Amino acid sequence: MTYDQNGISTKTFLTYSKNKIVGREYYNGKLASIAIHLFDVNGNEVETDLNYIQDSSGRQNGKTLYKYDKKGHKVGEDLYIDKKLVENTTNVYDKDNQLIEENETMYLPHEVKKQRTTNAYDQLGNNIKSEVYAPNGELIEEDVYTYSNYDQNGNWRSAIYIFKSFRYDKAGTSSKSIVKREITYFK
Repeated sequence: MTYDQNGISTKTFLTYSKNKIVGREYYNGKLASIAIHLFDVNGNEVETDLNYIQDSSGRQNGKTLYKYDKKGHKVGEDLYIDKKLVENTTNVYDKDNQLIEENETMYLPHEVKKQRTTNAYDQLGNNIKSEVYAPNGELIEEDVYTYSNYDQNGNWRSAIYIFKSFRYDKAGTSSKSIVKREITYFK
């Protein structure tokens, strides 16, 4: 059991069908939201409905619709809040079926924000770099991944992620974080 910043217990209950999460109930002291996940005959998630239990917080209900190409790649995602489109994402894949570009449009109350993310991969198919660009082409975020300590099956056992944000705060500083990840594989 976990607790939020106010000491209220929070829990999430998952419902599975055929090794996929099809339902999710979130409790924050009491039932707070229910998510329902729908899949097509190929096992691709095609819709997620998120319903908040009515309370005084003014929360809204959401629906996400997913689109796939003939190869099963997720090529589109539309997020609706109270039946209004608020975010649209399109994805581009290369000949090796790797996600190389993601274009996101956010429809805010008084403006439309866009950003583009590109990904690069090494010869083993590991993502080694992600870059996020503003509509004017300015680089606003860069994530670099390095992998090491491979096992006999070619699985990496150690990775370092370096995240840099070029979005400056009021003091004119950007942020950088480094994460080291170690994995042990079991038979």
